[in-house]
Formats: sequence, C-alpha cells, structure tokens
Amino acid sequence: VDAATVGYTYLHYPLVTGIILTATGIEVTMRAIASPEPLGWFGAATLAGGASLYQLATVFFWLRLTGHWLVVRLVVAAALVPGVVLAAALPPLVSLAIAVVLGIALNIVEARMVTTPAPAPVPVP
Repeated sequence: VDAATVGYTYLHYPLVTGIILTATGIEVTMRAIASPEPLGWFGAATLAGGASLYQLATVFFWLRLTGHWLVVRLVVAAALVPGVVLAAALPPLVSLAIAVVLGIALNIVEARMVTTPAPAPVPVP
C-alpha cells in the first residue's frame, strides 16, 4: 500500500507538471515555428525542461513501484537538461525536431530492450 500511496499521490505531481510544461513549450514553439529567430529561454525551458521533468518523474515512479531503474529514460532526462540552453539558441522548428527525435529514440530503445519476467510467486504452504 505504501508504494501505491507514494506513487499515485506524491509522484503524480511531477508527472503532471512535466506534461503541462511540455505542452506549454510545444504551444510556444508552434506559435513561432516558421521564425528563423531562436526559440528563447521560456520556450526552451518549458519544452526541454518539461520533457526532462516528465522523464525523470517516470523514472522515480517506476523505481518506487518496481524497485528497478529505467536507465535509458534517466539518460534522456539528463540529456534534456543542457538541451534547454541548446534549444534557446536554435530556431523553434529545430528545437522541436530534436525533442521529438529524442522521444522517438527513447521509445525504440525501450521497446527493443530485453525484459526478464518477474519470478513466479512462491506458494505459501
């Protein structure tokens, strides 16, 4: 019960915050998508920072419920943090493309990872 309580209450907030920040970043990026000017700090922080927060929150959510680290997702979350600086200097279309490519690559890598099934529960005599 404790894992579910923590996972579905406290760890729910950073998940939702990451989703909201990422959606805000996508909206800011889409408003300036055709502009050759850099995205700017607000758009970059919400786009890359929101995606990083969401990925990091899913790592801790999974860790709390299963006891296993999602290493690839943690690496992507860490890569998105300095991506804020990069996204602020790049045009909006390029910044959005990088975020999308990282998300697709993460999904492909995680889908191809070999997972071992959980051991069968031992019957109680």
